[in-house]
Amino acid sequence: MTKIKIFLLFFIGYPMLIHAQMAPELQGRYPAYIIYRVYQIASKTALSAQKQLQIAQYYKDQDDLNNAMLTQGKPIAEVMNAYVKQQDFIKKILTPLEYNDYKFINNVATPQIAKALKFRDQLNLTTTQTDQLLTALSKLEKAKANYKPMNPIDAFNSKVFEGDEMSKILTDDQYIHALKLINMPKSVAENNDSWAILKRNGFLNGKDTSMIFRQNLDYYQTKDAQEAKIMNTKNIEKLDSVKRYYEINKPEILKKLAAVTNKLPNSQFATAIKFRKEIGLTQVQVDSLLSKANELEVLKSAFNSKNTGRFDTRPFERANLPKILNPDQITTFLNHKNQPIATANSKKEWAKIKELGLNSGLDSNKVIIQLADYDLRYLVANERLNMDKTQQNAFAKKDVENDKPEVLQKMEAKIKAIEMSKNAKRGFVF
Repeated sequence: MTKIKIFLLFFIGYPMLIHAQMAPELQGRYPAYIIYRVYQIASKTALSAQKQLQIAQYYKDQDDLNNAMLTQGKPIAEVMNAYVKQQDFIKKILTPLEYNDYKFINNVATPQIAKALKFRDQLNLTTTQTDQLLTALSKLEKAKANYKPMNPIDAFNSKVFEGDEMSKILTDDQYIHALKLINMPKSVAENNDSWAILKRNGFLNGKDTSMIFRQNLDYYQTKDAQEAKIMNTKNIEKLDSVKRYYEINKPEILKKLAAVTNKLPNSQFATAIKFRKEIGLTQVQVDSLLSKANELEVLKSAFNSKNTGRFDTRPFERANLPKILNPDQITTFLNHKNQPIATANSKKEWAKIKELGLNSGLDSNKVIIQLADYDLRYLVANERLNMDKTQQNAFAKKDVENDKPEVLQKMEAKIKAIEMSKNAKRGFVF
């Protein structure tokens, strides 16, 4: 049932595939291959019986003429060229709208204006708007043909051109509706992917699935349309703020999905959720972390709308994380979060120890393990102090520093001596 629902929703708002109504008069008057060629056009755009007969007769006359040319010994290239010119006849016999439907199929390369014309019924386009879009499409093709960039690798920016034209011709509501329809395949794919993960993780148990499915699809359609609108302008720098807005305002169930798939915006709260099993978080704690992660994104968005600098997330994270996690969970969280950093630092330190010639008689594996253990303890103690500047945490950090491995002390002493020697040679003795 779900698969059927997904399939049907894919076509909501899309033009129905044309079930070609073939003129009965074709049968008996033309061979099957001629009727098939007429069908190839009629299946893309609705044709009257008269036009079908005109096209069929044209194809028959052309085939008779081309066969005669072959009988006369004309070159194959000359005969093939006659077939190429058949497109000119098709363009003449079809109206501009019919030709648009025939020429352009719904794929990534199809101009947005051509797609909007295909959606004319859904958009309730007036005759004037339709004519204006056809004119804009012609202007687009001419602009592409005449484009001569200074740099040969620079492509013509058709998105901006089309965005300018469509925003002038369509009302705001029509423009957004058009972008929703144009980007429907992307929205449906996103929704279907997220739906499968939601179902697999049990998020849909006991829920009104049809309502959730529709809400999620509406969200993806609106998000994709607004992002496309920005992409159709020269203000690409605004795309990040649009993405952040829809990240903040996504349905709650999709926020939970982002949490379990580790796709939340980067923050301490998101990292804690990532290690939820190792930390032993309850669902209440996960929900609280999600709420704070969202609140942080709102603060970042507000800051970025008025400032050009980077928003410092640390005060908010340090103030709120200890309110959600207990002390033992904080320790477990910091250990898991800092383990990769400590491991990377220990390898860099060992490389420096070797470079300074301090590795004689040392077992690299044992030293790296020792360094990684110290680095991890230091990172955790330092973060705990930053979160809660108590005397106890300050003493804990000092205890770690006093337990620094001897080889690390030697490395730091030698680096300091080298720097002092360099400064002395420059005349700066400290």
